Amino acid sequence: MKKLLLFLTVVCAFYVVIAQQFVENKATPLALSESAASAPLQEAGLDLVRIALPQEDVRAEKRDTAHLETRSSYQRLEGTVGDFPITMHLTYRTMFWEPDQSEPDYQYTGYYYYNKYKTPLELEYRDTGEEFGSIVLEEGVYDKEEDDYIMSGRFVLEKVEDGYEGVWRNPQDENPLRVVLREAYEQAEAIPLTFYDLKKRKGDCEQGCLSLDLSYLMIDETVAVIADLRNAVNNAMSKEVANLVWGFRELKEEEAEKERTLADYKSRIQLAVDSVTIEHDDQLKYNESEEEPGNAWMFNHSYQSTPQVMLNECGLLSVGLSNWSYTGGAHGYFYSRYYNYDVEAGEQLALMDIVTDTTKLRDLVIAELKDYVGIDEEEDLEEGGLFVTDESYGLTENFYLDMGGMTFSHPPYDIGPYAAGEIEVSVDYEELRKILKPSSVVQSIILEGR
Repeated sequence: MKKLLLFLTVVCAFYVVIAQQFVENKATPLALSESAASAPLQEAGLDLVRIALPQEDVRAEKRDTAHLETRSSYQRLEGTVGDFPITMHLTYRTMFWEPDQSEPDYQYTGYYYYNKYKTPLELEYRDTGEEFGSIVLEEGVYDKEEDDYIMSGRFVLEKVEDGYEGVWRNPQDENPLRVVLREAYEQAEAIPLTFYDLKKRKGDCEQGCLSLDLSYLMIDETVAVIADLRNAVNNAMSKEVANLVWGFRELKEEEAEKERTLADYKSRIQLAVDSVTIEHDDQLKYNESEEEPGNAWMFNHSYQSTPQVMLNECGLLSVGLSNWSYTGGAHGYFYSRYYNYDVEAGEQLALMDIVTDTTKLRDLVIAELKDYVGIDEEEDLEEGGLFVTDESYGLTENFYLDMGGMTFSHPPYDIGPYAAGEIEVSVDYEELRKILKPSSVVQSIILEGR
């Protein structure tokens, strides 16, 4: 159901692009469990607060060559809901959709978990409007019978100097509990991450325009981590964004005489943006020179990337980018790429670094895929509408880790049709316990109480 919703969202985004509107690509929802939301909560006796949204001094200039760097951010927060300790990962973004837009739009996304349960609960931002004027984050619980997410509570928060304060309420808007959250990294073996945004709008969409809404994460040079980790993360993120914009064509980068800096990685992205801008200009000129020019909307090209932090705990970092592009044709294309790191070693983790038996892991993933497409265990994957059979299916290295387990992600056309959307299935750590390498850093999550 959630993948169908994602697919419909993307299809709608395509038609909105044609109508010269630009929309945000939603992050893939996290798997949820009712056990995490059923922690006993006591009444705190607090009134619902009214809080002003944070204001950012960000303005868009109305010009074709506008490059806008917004103030997006990622925070890892620790604190309490009532007397219950929680950990929250929260992303804040400002977004400009139109060249003449003077005020930014806001978006908060993320998840949190009760430290006792370690099960992620997705958070979705609700813009309550000027009348209410609060930062409202709704949490959801997945109802398997209904195949839908049910709102199980909401946070109403005020941004303070080093975190957030406010209340949590249940769906009936009763029993408010005081919430206190503060940024925390070091003791949790977590890494401060910086989000960057590059926005560009060029051209008249009635004649063909170019839109880039690129967000990405990096580890700044002020963060105390080993150089190998910083270089690995920054290199992967910059290449991913550059590949989204410029494809896998070669960029004429200057060879680094020494270790690349943060500025070098950001320059790679800028070079990809400059390259695709020149190419788009050439395409428009060529189209205009034709005796029968093509439809202008086919040249309304757009690119979007949204960073995700799936895990930042216990010496493990799992990050990704959700990408969307439209470059003409029947529809756009969307996909996610994930990267997992051992923080102490500064190395990217492959499947063989985590498990001892990939054959057994493959069997577990196939079982989850059959459940995902709704077929019985004895049926073949191909009977569920996929492009692969039980025999031909191969494990993907495009996976992420979270506090619940491992999730494997297949973009459209990889193992299924475009209409199936992005196919993601998860395997719980309990199922993986027997095949996890004893020396793997992933064991630290098990030791934390899984």
